Amino acid sequence: AILGHFVDMAGLRGSWKSGDFVERQLDVIRSTVLAPPKQNGAENGHGAATTNGATKKKKKKSVFVLVSGGVDSTVTYALIARALPEDRVKGLYVDTGMMRLNETETVRASLSQAGFANANLHYVDASDRFLRALEGVTAPEEKRKIIGREFLAVQRDECAKILHENNDTPTQWLLGQGTIYPDTIESGGASGSKAKAADVIKTHHNRVPEIDAMIAQGLVLEPVAELYKDEVRAVGERLGLPKAMVWRQPFPGPGLGVRLLCVSAEDAAAAATEEDRQLRQRWAREIQDAPVFASSFRRVDVDVPPLRSVGCQGDSRTYRHFAVLSGVRVGHQDEEAIDSATTTTTTTWEAVDALATGLVNGHDDINRVVLQLFPTASQSTTWSLTPNAPHCCTKARLDALRRADALATNALVEAGLMQTIWQCPVAMAPLTDDPAVAKEVVILRPVDSTEAMTASFSKLPFAFLETLAETIVRDQPDKIAGVFFDVTNKPPGTIEW
Repeated sequence: AILGHFVDMAGLRGSWKSGDFVERQLDVIRSTVLAPPKQNGAENGHGAATTNGATKKKKKKSVFVLVSGGVDSTVTYALIARALPEDRVKGLYVDTGMMRLNETETVRASLSQAGFANANLHYVDASDRFLRALEGVTAPEEKRKIIGREFLAVQRDECAKILHENNDTPTQWLLGQGTIYPDTIESGGASGSKAKAADVIKTHHNRVPEIDAMIAQGLVLEPVAELYKDEVRAVGERLGLPKAMVWRQPFPGPGLGVRLLCVSAEDAAAAATEEDRQLRQRWAREIQDAPVFASSFRRVDVDVPPLRSVGCQGDSRTYRHFAVLSGVRVGHQDEEAIDSATTTTTTTWEAVDALATGLVNGHDDINRVVLQLFPTASQSTTWSLTPNAPHCCTKARLDALRRADALATNALVEAGLMQTIWQCPVAMAPLTDDPAVAKEVVILRPVDSTEAMTASFSKLPFAFLETLAETIVRDQPDKIAGVFFDVTNKPPGTIEW
């Protein structure tokens, strides 16, 4: 109502409708791809791409769409496939080796249900290629950029195969992507976009420099690049896509690769110094002495592990440590109490929300707060880096994360909680409660949001979380040492780690 009054007072019209958007984009796609090449073309990477310069031989344009099975890329593929003749569009699903458990089979079934089971939808297993490219890489930004470049390289290789098989018809291939507006904003904006230059929060795989260069040349189609996630879903429903596909949990293009925290040997060595240990202990004491720690939280223990995560504060990217709180349980309002026998504080999610926000706002060295679910909430634990660094993206680590992610997803579905949240990223970090044992921790990150620019952590039943945490550890006792629950909103934390 407030926004409606603002629109009226400003003399504007609330004219955006998903149906009108679909028809406009179908026209734009057709004019971009089916129109004859111009001798002196202009370009617009977000819906009016044309080729630059004169060509000796006219080439027909076709579109190669990167399809992940997520709502953004699926809606993009549906728009382009509906706009163009069948022989002018190809869909490409790339298994990067960083997909969720049984993801490829699920995507095949979903796309088949949506009517895309035809020879123009290609599936490529490039897992070995991606993992080789990520060998030895630990920095989160560098991982994202490498994954983006590999996506582009795979697309070019597949285009080359098609050109070889159909060398009688010269073709200029455009790249179709399911980029949405938050991707561009968090990547710092891009040329040709309405997004002005901004600080980079995290580089999305569809916003690496190579892609930006293609956008500048008019070689990229991104029909939903101006939309937020909720608007993309509305377009998907308008296109008649299956509800299960339109409302599927978002999954990042780089997959579990950005949910697997990594550590270099150099960072591990620095974290092992006495100076670093004392510094983090001082931070933990300062956090515990903060005014936001009311009397009801006086039994809560704080640990600051030797590991950092990506966050966003003041529209800028942060890369800082996080605080682990043990001794916290969440119950109903009338259950608030301090259990002297277990040294556990029982409180409310609202109190935890206020505490986490106050701690991050009041301490420049952390950008997240997590609750320790396992070992039990009452057990004070000091977390150290898993031995034998570096810890990179390996198949063994990804397999462990895949299993934990599948357990969390299945538990949420069985408990009827999946439909109450927006998504539940599951991350894994090389932290252990015993410096001599090579185990890791799993981090649960369920969030509530609509457009992905802001998000709140999901206030799920605490008993459910405790049971899930124990299930995850018991499933892989030789690999998983603990489970955390992220209680940081966005901002200051990002949805992914």
